[in-house]
Amino acid sequence: MRAILHAKDGFEATIRVPSSKSHTHRALFTAALVEGKSRILEPLWADDTLATKNVIERFGAVIEKQLDSEVVVYGVTVPRWTPLLDCRESGTTLRIAYALASLLDNTTLVYGRGRLHQRPLTGLARALEQLGAKTLLSRECCPPAAVRGPLHGNKTSVDAWESSQYLTALLILGAALDGELVVKVERLSSKGYVDITLSVLKAFGVKVEREAYRVFTVKGTPKPTTYRVPGDWSSATPLLVLAAITNSRLYVPNLSIWDPHPDKRIVGVLERVGVKVRVYGDKGVEVEGGTKISSFEICVDESPDLAPSLAVLAAAACGTSKVCCVERLRLKESDRLEAILELLRQASISARYTKGCIVVEGLCGSKRRFSRLSPAPDHRIVMMASLLATLSVNQVEISNAEAVRKSYPEYWTHLRLLNTIQLNIVEDYVWRENNQTCKKSMDSVQS
Repeated sequence: MRAILHAKDGFEATIRVPSSKSHTHRALFTAALVEGKSRILEPLWADDTLATKNVIERFGAVIEKQLDSEVVVYGVTVPRWTPLLDCRESGTTLRIAYALASLLDNTTLVYGRGRLHQRPLTGLARALEQLGAKTLLSRECCPPAAVRGPLHGNKTSVDAWESSQYLTALLILGAALDGELVVKVERLSSKGYVDITLSVLKAFGVKVEREAYRVFTVKGTPKPTTYRVPGDWSSATPLLVLAAITNSRLYVPNLSIWDPHPDKRIVGVLERVGVKVRVYGDKGVEVEGGTKISSFEICVDESPDLAPSLAVLAAAACGTSKVCCVERLRLKESDRLEAILELLRQASISARYTKGCIVVEGLCGSKRRFSRLSPAPDHRIVMMASLLATLSVNQVEISNAEAVRKSYPEYWTHLRLLNTIQLNIVEDYVWRENNQTCKKSMDSVQS
């Protein structure tokens, strides 16, 4: 699928972004461990969270959809054995499913597709082995991966530098155990995502004691509850940056500044570079562009999903900006470090990687002439491409547009709501005819 986009400055809009992918994953898995019925309000249904839905159903949980904005989950306390768990392309689903499968006295194979088979499980597997699990990883690092329980101990340690999801998986595993689980953390990245996990477990009645971010003790099992999923700061970030770089005004009503989500840092970044930002507590955020954007330097180790949008903010800024602490971007849905640099090159924007930073020379209000962007098939990188397209004087064609379904299925629909953006979506259909591969395109109605 391709998006053909031409943007002008000056839109004014209100957009409700999708519910949080991170919260939805954690709420579904925790509800699956409840003895009884839980309600999840405003869940996100996108490719990644559908992967989690399918996994917990394989574990024996029953999900009833009451309304588009509500599901009821009947938990199973202890997951039912299943030989195969397909996690699609969801890293969060992969790590939590792998941990929960270690409860079972039978071997389970956890796998996915695409880039997922290059995403590491090593630190989590080592932690589960300390609890008595038997593990087997492909290439000694990655899925497809096998695991078998049962577990015997109640203490383990984990190196969670590669992914904070290792620790998240162990904390949710602890909620499924009788007694308590003590987890000692050697290294940890993206602490904010652990805070999300703790907030979800607390909402379900699970007590977690911690000594800073070094030792966590999980006590108790989850109880039936009603949990409301907040709006997603990760999905909002591209739209907030879009407003900033196009001298526009955008209000996103379903964001809460009290949400522990690490990507709410975007508010502080935009304020620092001179963009007007109004924060309304748990009633949303408003961004108003119109001033020159100052250069900046930021470390994104705690909020790596900000990097693609910040790279475009840097491209629009005046002067040289640095997006630093980006090494772990190579472990995402694509090699995001290389994907970001490649997109900037395609847009004729000067950028380089040096000493752990993406260094970008900003355009300071000027624009480039490019007509095509070929982003990696990664939802965050495709959304980055849509922002970059606004820095061209030309209409821009963006490939792999369907990748946004992973986290933000309505992304292109929401861009259509902006009255200064012209957008066509081109669906490509492929079929076989006389032993030849043929392609047909169907243009959507222009808005």
